[in-house]
Amino acid sequence: MKIKVETTIVLAPVKGESPLLLGTEVDLVLQKPLSPADFFNGDVLNKSGVKLVTNVLVQGLVANVVGAAEHGIRDPKEHVDFIINQIKQSLAAKPTVK
Repeated sequence: MKIKVETTIVLAPVKGESPLLLGTEVDLVLQKPLSPADFFNGDVLNKSGVKLVTNVLVQGLVANVVGAAEHGIRDPKEHVDFIINQIKQSLAAKPTVK
């Protein structure tokens, strides 16, 4: 069985600067035997759904950190520090999430 979390960021170009983050879309994609009723209240994630999305995203980050280290792209500690800093900055900016 596979569980997929699709995350999309929506950006607006800003001339001469980095693009502006307009929002983030997160979709949980389930395969049988998992049932959406176990992870959603209507169109909104329930407690189990939030936990599942968090676990999938964390494992994706772990795979990215390990892969980058194995290929000599980035030091794992520096990479994790970067991720934590990005999370703090993004939360401080009060992002729009769908």
